[in-house]
Amino acid sequence: MNISNTIIVTDENKENAQGVVTALRDIDGLTSLVAESLFNVELTDGTDTYWGSNGSLMGTDITALINSGYVHYAHFPQNLEAAMDFNGLTRV
Repeated sequence: MNISNTIIVTDENKENAQGVVTALRDIDGLTSLVAESLFNVELTDGTDTYWGSNGSLMGTDITALINSGYVHYAHFPQNLEAAMDFNGLTRV
């Protein structure tokens, strides 16, 4: 089932978080492009870089991302602006 969400990861965890979704979607060597489109909004708190993504993901993708420990912030349903405000982040 698709779930509307907003997920933010740190710059250091961006590729690892994308890799979690890639591993779930890699069927017979045909990797999905879903992971490449995740975390495409660059954010900052003035010091550190973060990457945000909002939209719909499969529940299994969201569970795996949260369980991986790579997620800085997750919110349901999607609302990137509210997530940015909550975390004190701005778009770059």
